Amino acid sequence: MPIICHAIKTKVLERTQESKDLSVEEIIFQITPHGGESKTFRMKRKNVVIGRDFESDIVIENDDGISRQHCQFYEEEGKYYLEYLKSTNGTFYKDKKITVQCMPPQGTFRVGQTKVQYWVKENKKKIEKLDAIAIPSHFVAETSNMQKLLFLVKAVAPSDASILLQGETGVGKEEIARLLHAWSERSGKPFITINCATSTEEVLENTLFGHEKGAFTGAADPKPGVFEEANNGTLFLDEMGEMPLSVQGALLRVLETGMIRRLGRSKAETKVNVRIIAGTNRNLNREVERKKFREDI
Repeated sequence: MPIICHAIKTKVLERTQESKDLSVEEIIFQITPHGGESKTFRMKRKNVVIGRDFESDIVIENDDGISRQHCQFYEEEGKYYLEYLKSTNGTFYKDKKITVQCMPPQGTFRVGQTKVQYWVKENKKKIEKLDAIAIPSHFVAETSNMQKLLFLVKAVAPSDASILLQGETGVGKEEIARLLHAWSERSGKPFITINCATSTEEVLENTLFGHEKGAFTGAADPKPGVFEEANNGTLFLDEMGEMPLSVQGALLRVLETGMIRRLGRSKAETKVNVRIIAGTNRNLNREVERKKFREDI
């Protein structure tokens, strides 16, 4: 779940903050096909679908015993479950075919001829006591609300968690995003900003993911998207609430798997390491109710 900061338009005074832990949970899957090499997937979502279909969260191509969407691994109220999705050959835990099985935080199960090992990893980063922070000279931070915001930004900046910034137009969401990048371990790497409201669906998808030669009329040469250009850095998606639903689906896959596929590329995907910060002036919960925004994002 993203960390939500409310940007407020308002020089920072010295204050203290007690030390605490910032926790980001991920589930690591190691997929080992029969006679093949293992692949590792790191998932930060709580519902992971495994199958042969490219819409699955973890795609296993070279096992004929696996269905298009074979099984799902999910978390509910602090417990983990493995559920088969009416697959032809079943899903096995401890050599027994299961329907829905409560699972330990670490274990092994089988789909087709493929062994799946998994473990839940909680990354804890100690947030040290903050007595004062140095901010850019153009920031004005005299109100207690703005000071609280900046100390929160300083605290979460070292994390790789995706962050959502909510606030009215003009309050400085992009400036906060730049601070998050500058105070992170990614500082010195690319920081790229994209406005999701200024492009058509097709142009935005091409901007984000790039294309291969011949992907569409006029695509004379291959071109990387901003996810590849921002690799090891930070991507700020401004006006996130304006992103078309179809592009949201492609973005969700990046958030879950860290994999992108250029337009015109049928199967091969590219691994990227990008921290995503998003900004919006919309109430996204309301947009979810209106079916304008995906709840799983």
